[in-house]
Amino acid sequence: MLFALGDTPVERLTDFDTYYATVPPVAACIVLYLLALAAMAATVAMTGWRWAAVADRPWLRRCLRTLTASAVCELAFCAARLAAVAARWPGANWDALSTKAAPPSPSPLPPPSGWRFPPADRA
Repeated sequence: MLFALGDTPVERLTDFDTYYATVPPVAACIVLYLLALAAMAATVAMTGWRWAAVADRPWLRRCLRTLTASAVCELAFCAARLAAVAARWPGANWDALSTKAAPPSPSPLPPPSGWRFPPADRA
């Protein structure tokens, strides 16, 4: 709904969030999306860390720790993107945080790598 209310005539593949951070409905949509993504990542990180501590199987501990590491990378991604968006509001240009520090591919450690450990350990 917020996205539809905003005016986004130019397609921006790498810096969409910072380019449209000053368009109020689109900025609200971007911030809500990043906050929801950060909340999910924080939940996965905390849950994965807690369960890794009590897991009785080594492969399960590795899987949970890998998922936790991926979620922490996702949190860093969200923090960098939020900082870049918030910097645009007073007129600063921190686009490098959005395009270089937190590129569109958010995590160097994809979550599926954590899901691959159980089958690999049993083979």
